[in-house]
Amino acid sequence: MDKIIFGSDPEGFYATLDKNGQTKVVPPAKYRVDYGFPTDNTDPRHPVFATAEGQNGVIKLIEDGAAFELTVPPSETIEGLYHDIQTGYELAAGVAKQFGNFIEIVPTIPFDTEEFRNREKDFKQSLIFGCDPDRDVFEFQGLVTRRQMQEDALDHPWRYGGGHLHLSGVENFQTKPLLAIKMLALFVGNLVTFRSPMLDLDHMRTYRYGMPGRFRIQDYGKRFNNLAWTDMGIEYRTPSNAWTTDMNLGLMIEEAVQMIAERVLPDDKLMEIMIEDSQDDTIKAVMEGDPALAEHNYNSVMSFIS
Repeated sequence: MDKIIFGSDPEGFYATLDKNGQTKVVPPAKYRVDYGFPTDNTDPRHPVFATAEGQNGVIKLIEDGAAFELTVPPSETIEGLYHDIQTGYELAAGVAKQFGNFIEIVPTIPFDTEEFRNREKDFKQSLIFGCDPDRDVFEFQGLVTRRQMQEDALDHPWRYGGGHLHLSGVENFQTKPLLAIKMLALFVGNLVTFRSPMLDLDHMRTYRYGMPGRFRIQDYGKRFNNLAWTDMGIEYRTPSNAWTTDMNLGLMIEEAVQMIAERVLPDDKLMEIMIEDSQDDTIKAVMEGDPALAEHNYNSVMSFIS
């Protein structure tokens, strides 16, 4: 029997105020290099700053370029996942407080590269956009064109926070992964576009990291709690970290994913109808940050199964 397992690896930012009172990023490397903060450097690209025990296991606070990232144990519910994410954010806030800083959980944030321009050796990961490769399901059809992800970012004044969804435990996530991503775009992609608590900041992230069909196929290497179909899964990478600040939005995402798993993916004809009806407008809504169109699209696909 299928049982959806939810995961996420949200990113946030240590921050301070500049001389004009504007928020700016403090990259985690500054705590290590300038202040001597002790870290576990087993993975030199992602030093571990702290850990905490969550509802579902150990939460790790790690460095990820200019951001911090949480590695959060999988959960059988969004509520459990959300709780552990908040525990991770509290852990990060405690680190920031030691240096008179604070944390910002936002999709887009200013980053002043001038301070680190001549210190590329120590701050290299903060000065590039260095995500591991991913794809967008709609680029296979030539419907979207992505920007290059790995680049010199010395002159780019923004950094971006993801809130990717890891999903496993459903046979069709493994056997129909590309259709599953398309359905996530039609449901969740539209949902986070019109329900985001940070619409403008989300739209600023779209062309670099928030395009409608971004995904990876994930090989987790082993089953979660020995549940079927959890050794592999899909990672839907369109959502920013905005949903991790809004429990109600998280519950709406959970409902949408359940609908996809139980009602939509088993029905190829229904998916064909939904794609014909809403795919083009979904791409338009997400790419243009159009909440009214996104809400219309969401209501349209929901109407097919209500």
